[in-house]
Amino acid sequence: MLTTALVPAPLRLVGHPRERAIRSAITEAMAEAASCFVCRQRVSRPGAFLCAWGEAAAGIAVAQCCRECWRDASDDLVEANAARVLQGAVPGGRFLD
Repeated sequence: MLTTALVPAPLRLVGHPRERAIRSAITEAMAEAASCFVCRQRVSRPGAFLCAWGEAAAGIAVAQCCRECWRDASDDLVEANAARVLQGAVPGGRFLD
């Protein structure tokens, strides 16, 4: 099973059971050049972070959504592209809200 979270920037994680690990993974992801998972352009200002982790995995994978897409793209477009990214980790998987 893969657990996911779409976390808006600035981070709002107070009380999340994996708060510390998610914050750490996002901090590491922001240190690297990344492409937006919606428009595929380089992210200069993140708007949200797609985080995913498995039950037994210690690490958390992070994909970034740029501020413009997070602000302007439809929820359906963001969710469709998040599912596309997650298919890379779980081919054929179903992702539920």
